[in-house]
Amino acid sequence: MYINIHTHHLGLSSKNEMQLLNLYNNFSQATFGHFCSLGIHPWYIQDYEKQFELLQKYALLPNVLAIGECGLDKICKSDFTRQKTIFQAQVALALQLNKPLVLHCVRAFDEVLHYVHTLKFSGTVIFHAFNKNKVLAKQLCNQGYYLSFGAAMFSHPEKMQEVLENIPKELIFLETDNTEWNIKEVYAQAAALMCMDEYDLTSIIENNFKKAFNKKLL
Repeated sequence: MYINIHTHHLGLSSKNEMQLLNLYNNFSQATFGHFCSLGIHPWYIQDYEKQFELLQKYALLPNVLAIGECGLDKICKSDFTRQKTIFQAQVALALQLNKPLVLHCVRAFDEVLHYVHTLKFSGTVIFHAFNKNKVLAKQLCNQGYYLSFGAAMFSHPEKMQEVLENIPKELIFLETDNTEWNIKEVYAQAAALMCMDEYDLTSIIENNFKKAFNKKLL
């Protein structure tokens, strides 16, 4: 099973592929029944109260497997104080619903971790689109957090290879995000960088999914 833990493009999937569609607006699309994650993205903060009210409503659906992507971004145009308020609310919602968090984090790891710890979030945490160094990767993994890899494996293969070689395979996910790569190409690249068989990698990530989401694959 090829698991795409984070995508913005719901494509035709085969019986050996599972996609987790991310919705940062139009949350009502979750009623279509596909697996998805819902979150207020720090880039797209509009009418926060209305957005959060809709998020609370649709996050209750059983096919909504996670809250996110949500988080903090110091280089986008959204007011950072407002970002922090919205992020805290979503962490609290994920805690209330016992659903994983899918995190967007740009130059704000200290702040993100501060709120996750302060709010005593004890569930699954996934940092999506990880593209930082092995030191930070190991720090996050030492806390039991998952890292999801995608485009950076193609743009910075040597750097990502070093990261992948220095973290537990039990804390890895793969994704296409907003790129044109398909998930099988992402798996092939990850397997090559990790010098392992692609089938073995799919088995590991299947087990990671079952553990992180406490859910059996269909």
